[in-house]
This record gives sequence, structure tokens and C-alpha cells, in this order.
Amino acid sequence: MKVGIIVYSQTGNTLNVAKQIQEVIVSCNHSCEIKPIEVFDTKTMKLKTIPSAQHFDLILFASPVQGFSLSRPMATYLSNLAIPENQKVGMVVTQYLSKDWMGGSHAIKQMRTTLTQKHAIILGEDIIHYYRPDKDQQIKDLLERIKSQIC
Repeated sequence: MKVGIIVYSQTGNTLNVAKQIQEVIVSCNHSCEIKPIEVFDTKTMKLKTIPSAQHFDLILFASPVQGFSLSRPMATYLSNLAIPENQKVGMVVTQYLSKDWMGGSHAIKQMRTTLTQKHAIILGEDIIHYYRPDKDQQIKDLLERIKSQIC
């Protein structure tokens, strides 16, 4: 299986989670490529890189929560995304605040709405609370769920 991880990460936390996901996928003998979304500057959030999401059997989208919503770069990317109908996708957001309702749930809903409109098949969604004491366990649980679905 060919897996793509499309990630926007401003501080590196979301990219760290994406790299751990990549390690699990590769350990299951699948190919996995991380494709970062980059911006010219954090004020305008204008996209510098717009990674292709074509030719993947599964695409995972990873983004931080910013301002209680999906990050603007990921929202912009997803709104312009062209994917095949019935593309299998997964979603992960990372957030600083400790409760899902403090932005994580809303960010996931934004991703789900956009991807559903594009007729994607959503296989999973996760929220990682990056500064909670159980962050490492949350990531471990996410990796185990991915491994059980992919290996």
C-alpha cells in the first residue's frame, strides 16, 4: 500500500506525530511519504508548497489546531484539494489545550466536512492533546490503531 501523510506543522509537534505514524506504516512493509504544507509567512498563511495528494492508496492529513479551528494553511489546502472519489483518508489534529471541545473537535469537523464533500472515505480521526500529561499514551494509542488497520 502507498500512504501519503500531508502535514502542516508550525511548531514541529504535528510533524513529530506524522513521523511516528510514518515509522509504523513502514514497519508494516508499506511505503509512506510525508508531504509538508509550507507557508511563506505565518501572518498571511499563503501557501508556499501545495503537495500533490495523487497516487496514494491512503492519505492521512495532520494539522495543528489554531484559534480553536483547523489551521488556516490546512483549511486552504483541503478546500483546493483534488482527490479521486472514494479516496481513503484519515485525520489527525494536535492541540495545546487539554479538552477536545477547545478546538480539536471543531478542527476535525472542518476536515470531515470538506473531505466528505469531496466523496472521500474517512477511516479514522484522532485528536492529540500535545501538552497533556498523557500525550505519549495518546500517541501510542493512535499508532496502535493505525497498526491494527494497516498491518
